[in-house]
Amino acid sequence: MNLSRRQKLTSFGFFVLTIFSLTGCSSPVYDEPITGPYRLIAADRIDQLHVCYDLGNGGCLGKIPATTFSVGYGHTYLVAKVNSGSIQNPDIHYYHLDMTVDDMYKNADEITIGPLTEDQYLEAKASLNLPEFSITIDQLIPVPN
Repeated sequence: MNLSRRQKLTSFGFFVLTIFSLTGCSSPVYDEPITGPYRLIAADRIDQLHVCYDLGNGGCLGKIPATTFSVGYGHTYLVAKVNSGSIQNPDIHYYHLDMTVDDMYKNADEITIGPLTEDQYLEAKASLNLPEFSITIDQLIPVPN
């Protein structure tokens, strides 16, 4: 059987997709409830840790990106501190979302505010009465330069 280049690439793509699907069936390396339907979860590596909205049956809709290393919550808001750099060369940003208007049908870009600089976050914290960070993953805390 002589396959065209396009057929070979399609077959290879399907194979790769199948492998990723199969590896996605294993238990996450980190999974911790935050509050209500919100979870801190990392599928394969701890540096993939992010905030998601639990959809049930193993589904989770991402709300705040990786690498989330600290979160906090109150009655209204959930806050997160994210390092989009590395442990040795951190690039810290802040996020918040209003849990009272969020649901399983809203995408992150519809509900999540961020990335914010530290100054922007402190301004939002003062005006919105954002909660303190209460859960921190020690192994993900950036090393100061």
